[in-house]
Amino acid sequence: MTVSSSLSASYVGGKAVNQAIGAAKLGQRVSLIGRLGNDVDSDTVYRALNIMNVDSLGVKRCSGYKTGQAYIFVQRDGDSMISILSGANEALQPQDIQASARVFENTAFCLVQTEIPMETVMETCRIAKAHGAQTILKPVACGVLPEELLRHVDILVPNETELHAICPGASDLEAQAAHLINAGVGTVIVTLGAKGCFVKTAQDAAYFPAVPSDVVDASGAADAFISALASYLLEGRSLHAAVKIASHAASFAIAREGVTPALVDKNTLESFVMQREPELLQTN
Repeated sequence: MTVSSSLSASYVGGKAVNQAIGAAKLGQRVSLIGRLGNDVDSDTVYRALNIMNVDSLGVKRCSGYKTGQAYIFVQRDGDSMISILSGANEALQPQDIQASARVFENTAFCLVQTEIPMETVMETCRIAKAHGAQTILKPVACGVLPEELLRHVDILVPNETELHAICPGASDLEAQAAHLINAGVGTVIVTLGAKGCFVKTAQDAAYFPAVPSDVVDASGAADAFISALASYLLEGRSLHAAVKIASHAASFAIAREGVTPALVDKNTLESFVMQREPELLQTN
């Protein structure tokens, strides 16, 4: 099938970079571990991280690799199809995580994505837990996750398609989420696009509606959601309150083009929330 397009744009991205910038915009101190190619694109990534005051000492260039790329095709309704070229992401090995262990000191939350080798994902979660950090894992373009990994995941955030890929044996969404909880995951949050999200813990389960928004580009919704979720859990909000605030952040992001340019800053998000659900920002 051949389609034509009249518009194109290029942005710094990748889920790790998106989530790092998203959390930094929300006022958090953020460090990033990753690998870039030895190319011009790596300079662009470094500049973007430095502008947002993201600690990039754990981000290294690798000779012989291109910086990872994602090609996002956005439809008229805002839905998107993404094709990933892993590039230097494949070069990030468990020993690299071990060498960056100082990054995990005094860390509250570790956001992890499966755009890197699975053994590196496992080592990241293991070291994070050893340092007392909570882990939030976004499973992307992967199959069934190792049981050992699941036991090191505090919050798992798949969409419906990703949930089916990592948990193919169960019959429906709620059963799949329950299976993951029984396997050792602390909390499962299944993002459902315009239908909101489903949150499952060992104690309860609940559906949360999406915050209405005009959809321009939905490709950054999950990164906006996860950045805000971690940020407001870190600030002491309950899981349900943090999920609702994160839904507002996702709503803000999908109403704008691109991912990093659409990630909301703290003042804007809290003004956005105050107009709609001010009780979410009240402190006891």
